[in-house]
Amino acid sequence: VLAILAIIFALQRRGSVSVPAGARPERISVAYCKDIAPFHFTDENGKPAGIMINLWRLWSEKTGIAIDFRAAAWDKTLSMVGSGKADVHAGLFFSKERDKFLDYGAAFSKSDTHFFSHINAAVFNKAAPRGDTCGLFLVKYCL
Repeated sequence: VLAILAIIFALQRRGSVSVPAGARPERISVAYCKDIAPFHFTDENGKPAGIMINLWRLWSEKTGIAIDFRAAAWDKTLSMVGSGKADVHAGLFFSKERDKFLDYGAAFSKSDTHFFSHINAAVFNKAAPRGDTCGLFLVKYCL
């Protein structure tokens, strides 16, 4: 079971946002992947959308801290946070590698991964013509 972890204003260890103790910034930047629906993605109108985006908007509403969402490809979102071009990531799974440059908030959800396919897909149906391709990740996290 993998926990989805949001970086709820923990910010990176390098301190891309310098805020005096006890002070709050007026706004932060949140990097999100433009194509990981339903978690975070860019919708057909070019706007940030998804479960994690909705949670960040609620967080912004509750804290009064504005958010600038910054869309990019997955690997770019990580480098944006790692280099300080974004303050936080919209949400991702914990990994030891990322823990070297990210601080994580508490897990707020657990996620089991599953694979679904039509019963007649060649992956499962020995009588079906071959040629269908099936890819699987051999890592414990994707997000």
